[in-house]
Amino acid sequence: MGTKRKPGLTFERHRAIGKQLKDIRDDLTNLLVECSHAYPNTGERGAQAKWLNRAYHNIDRARCSLDSRLFEDHPQEAEVGIYYPGNEAKHGN
Repeated sequence: MGTKRKPGLTFERHRAIGKQLKDIRDDLTNLLVECSHAYPNTGERGAQAKWLNRAYHNIDRARCSLDSRLFEDHPQEAEVGIYYPGNEAKHGN
């Protein structure tokens, strides 16, 4: 018995997920800044910075991967601004 191919995401679902991931990334940025002003960024007392930084970079990896899938699955509709809206697409942030 063969494996059934999964349908992937609709274009509209990609758009919604792109916005959610951008919002999560923005929230993580704010948390990183707040924690960096409250606690050390290194050593035993800097563990929160390490974990928040990992979460931030993992969100970026997920966005990159989903952006690639968007262009594979919806080449006619896809645009960079779905996962990298506004100035992010221009500045690579």
